[in-house]
Amino acid sequence: RVHFTIELPWAADKAIQQLGRSHRSGQRSAPIYQMVVTELGGERRFAAAVSKRMASLGALTKGDRRAATGSDLSDFDIDSAFGRRALKRVYSSLRSVPPSAPSRNSNAILDDFISQASDDVDVAVQEQGEDTKRAHGLTRAADSLEYVGLTGEAEVKVFLNRISGLSVSLQNLVFSLFMSTLDDVIADAKATGEFEGSVEDVKATSITMKEAPTQIAVDNSSGAATMLTKITLDRGIAFEQVIATILDEAKEKDKTEEDDEENSFHAVSGFYLSKRKIAGRYLVMFAKRKIDIDEIGEQFASVVDPLGLMVISRPNTGKNPCEMNSRDVRYKYDKIASSRELIRLVSRSEVNDTQAAVDVIRKTHSSLARHWDDAYSESNHDEHHMGLAPRISRIGLVTGAVLHVLPALEKATLFMTQSKRSLKVMRVELTDSGQRIVGIKFPLDEEALEKLNTILGELSATRAGGASSVVSFRTESFAPVFGKSTAWATTERKTMRSFFGAKTPKITTSSGTKRKDPASSSITPTPVKKAVKKAVSSKPSSSAAKKKTSTASISSFFVKKS
Repeated sequence: RVHFTIELPWAADKAIQQLGRSHRSGQRSAPIYQMVVTELGGERRFAAAVSKRMASLGALTKGDRRAATGSDLSDFDIDSAFGRRALKRVYSSLRSVPPSAPSRNSNAILDDFISQASDDVDVAVQEQGEDTKRAHGLTRAADSLEYVGLTGEAEVKVFLNRISGLSVSLQNLVFSLFMSTLDDVIADAKATGEFEGSVEDVKATSITMKEAPTQIAVDNSSGAATMLTKITLDRGIAFEQVIATILDEAKEKDKTEEDDEENSFHAVSGFYLSKRKIAGRYLVMFAKRKIDIDEIGEQFASVVDPLGLMVISRPNTGKNPCEMNSRDVRYKYDKIASSRELIRLVSRSEVNDTQAAVDVIRKTHSSLARHWDDAYSESNHDEHHMGLAPRISRIGLVTGAVLHVLPALEKATLFMTQSKRSLKVMRVELTDSGQRIVGIKFPLDEEALEKLNTILGELSATRAGGASSVVSFRTESFAPVFGKSTAWATTERKTMRSFFGAKTPKITTSSGTKRKDPASSSITPTPVKKAVKKAVSSKPSSSAAKKKTSTASISSFFVKKS
């Protein structure tokens, strides 16, 4: 079942009521919700506002952001921490002089804007080159932000409201740049494990499983086993691997022109050595341009990539997820050999084998190879050694049936450091076999494993009904129902008639049928003076009083007696 919502209500509770028409109790499968939203950026603010309010309502009532509807509308919630981070990046890029591209997919968005927005783009600009068109699109986006008054701090709600005042083409351009930047921010957060609720992919040069998984628990209800898998990660990258990567990229591009480092805005791709000692030694690294200057042209490098970002790889930690700008690279490091210099060296040697090319480079640049090999070999530890971060790290993954042991995992890591106490869901892919393993991360030090085994024993003994020396878990019996509540639930509810204890009399007619007393349905007013005279002139007998009392109705009961 697919539930299409064409127009969202502004109130979150109304939206829940609307979605609940198809999400019913006892259903075999939950419906799929599809929000019908146009490509106008300004309209997304309604879906974003409702999504955020529904998430807040679920968190307040049930402690879970997804509990309000049973569905996850986080794709529409762009007013988040990552949304504000992306908007800050967009503002920073478009406010720079000249404006620069805020995301990796900005070129495709700018090309689409130039090809479709004929009213907002001059004919003279459309006849220019591709880079000039893109620079003009960034300028138009920057002018649009200033036109609607977006010159202050980055607030997503204000941003979505203000861009509604732009034309359709400019609105889509600005919003598309924001959404593309948001995709980049979320992708980077997932790669580093910062993104909440995501499965973190573990990246390393080599991922191996040294021993078979060990069984640590068995679920009594299903018989499923819980396994502990020990994974060894090697983040280091050898000198041969870096040279092979350089040669492969050179074959694809087939370019060996000279470097123009003095006039280049970016630093040159190649090997660098730190200018001063760090932790008692000089550090070597390989830096590669994040954006290929050959494709966009050196004259537009400052527009597309104003910081000149470089991707850093080190012998002990491999590829770094955080880039370094060209200014810091030139300030902190000295260039030993550029990539094109090494490519020309291999070309002059006329060698076709990669290993032979590595031998030629090792012979010519022996100092570079020695620095790299020393850092690679001396970091082959699981702790800091000789001023180098460790190459090797070991993680444990609890796989199989894990829900029944979650209390034990949390208790075992309760008093550990934050990095060890965080029970993240991780996914690894073994290098040799390609097998993928998904599990909950758990530390592998002796103290943590010993504590886990002890707590798992207590947990299994408690669930089996046995006694444990240390009571960490306790199965509580159902509390008895409160007696007053039971009496209230089983007692018949009082009505007006039963509360006053009055009974409706039955009058027998001449035909033998019974009918209600007409006095119970209508009240006949009686003159007060006549009633008083009768009471004075003649005193009623006791038998008549009894008869009159026995036939009293509700209406006569409430008549005021004088």
